[in-house]
Amino acid sequence: MYLRLTWIWLFKMLLESFLQSQKTSIAAALRPKLMKFLSHSEDDFDLLLHILKNSAKEKANFIKMRNRECEDIIEVEIPLAQFNLEVKDVPAATVSRFLKSAAFKRQYVVENEVIKTKVI
Repeated sequence: MYLRLTWIWLFKMLLESFLQSQKTSIAAALRPKLMKFLSHSEDDFDLLLHILKNSAKEKANFIKMRNRECEDIIEVEIPLAQFNLEVKDVPAATVSRFLKSAAFKRQYVVENEVIKTKVI
């Protein structure tokens, strides 16, 4: 079950506000215990990568079925606008950082507003 990203960010913001309202010593003791709920970009990048992988797999399966191909490796192109629609709950700045990240560049390339990859 997936929560909407806005609820996740709202929860993170609530925790941050709570920690900021505490005395320094209490906040310092609580922060390590709550860190798994406060990590930001790694979680967002993992979620974006998961969404992109699923989109690429769906597109590859569609291409295989449409063309009746039996190839093991299918080259897939996903328009950047389509990806942005799929992740509309994520701030544009986070998506932009994701597209420049090493995790993205390992498997994907952006050329002419199109995300390109190869799916096995």
